Amino acid sequence: TPVSGREHHDLEGQIGFYVNTLALRTRFSGEGSFKSLLDQVKETTLEGYNHQVYPFDRLVDELDLSRDMSRSPLFDVMVSYHGAGGSGIGEGEQAKGLSGIEVSSYGSESTISKFDLSFTFVEGGSDLYVNIEYDTHLFSAERIDRMLGHLNRLLSSASASIEEPLYQLSYLTEEEQRQLESFNDTVMAYPQERFIPDMFEEQAALYPDAPCVLFEETTLSYREINERANRLAHYLQVEQKATTGMCIGLMVSRTAEMLVNILGILKSGAAYIPVDPFYPADRINYIIENSELSLILTESDYLDRIGSVSPLLTEALDLSGYSPENPGHRHKASDLFYVIYTSGSTGRPKGVMVNHGNTSSLIHWAQSEFDASSFEVMYAATSYCFDLSMYEFF
Repeated sequence: TPVSGREHHDLEGQIGFYVNTLALRTRFSGEGSFKSLLDQVKETTLEGYNHQVYPFDRLVDELDLSRDMSRSPLFDVMVSYHGAGGSGIGEGEQAKGLSGIEVSSYGSESTISKFDLSFTFVEGGSDLYVNIEYDTHLFSAERIDRMLGHLNRLLSSASASIEEPLYQLSYLTEEEQRQLESFNDTVMAYPQERFIPDMFEEQAALYPDAPCVLFEETTLSYREINERANRLAHYLQVEQKATTGMCIGLMVSRTAEMLVNILGILKSGAAYIPVDPFYPADRINYIIENSELSLILTESDYLDRIGSVSPLLTEALDLSGYSPENPGHRHKASDLFYVIYTSGSTGRPKGVMVNHGNTSSLIHWAQSEFDASSFEVMYAATSYCFDLSMYEFF
């Protein structure tokens, strides 16, 4: 915010450029009230005024900032306030005390914004006017119009509820509120107790010999995929005591068997945690330790990457003695489907738990949104360690 720089009353009538810039920072929480924010800003601003003669240019030099000459240092938003009498003479009016002199607007207007946003507030009688100057590379005229409306609405809301938490204050117009409600009206009816393993079994019963998975030169039918997954599910239930709530790691190559393994784990009642074998070793170890995995389906090529967790080698499993029939496990919407770990770009990776209800609603939406008759093949390019794989696989 700019300050006059005329702290001493003897400077008030002098001609000269004393204006300086104050960089002000306010940190606040949405839990606090508007009144507490007002008090906080007041204190910050008054403390800033105590240092208003310290030249802004010198401050920037002293901070030794890494400069981008296309941007203003320290701040991007300027807020100016002109009180009553500061610039209240309108065009064509006579300047008080100066007979024969009229005041009018200067002919040209500024066409270059000095900051991302500049708010100029001007008192005029009982009214307060605001002008916004903005960088057109960052904002459109429509965006600024909306911002003005939101500012007006927010100030009205705040003045009426000065003790309310900030997060409860409304700044949307009634029309925008109705629009927001229509955007979020995404409720769609779908079978609540029919999940991906059930849907796959239905598909296998309807089209047992239809191609299900194409991988390189291999084509597997729905019957073949379903029966292989069933044998794995029965094995996991009998030998590994797989049940609802149990998590089984999965670190395998990207082949048709990967889908067999995913379906087999789900059909057993357990959930799976995908681990990319080509992740860095510390990320693999972190996922295994953080999720407290005790069992992982993997291949002999990746044994040196799994640490102390018990491996189940897919190529060494003899599943011929297990039933190819559907296990008959019945899921609930709240049962865990998988745990996928985030990238960790904002800290340590986090395991996101997704249930059968979530994945089922996604698939029902996709079936209603896209006409399956218009394409015959879905190209699955996404890693099975990423959520989008659900859509591509199923």
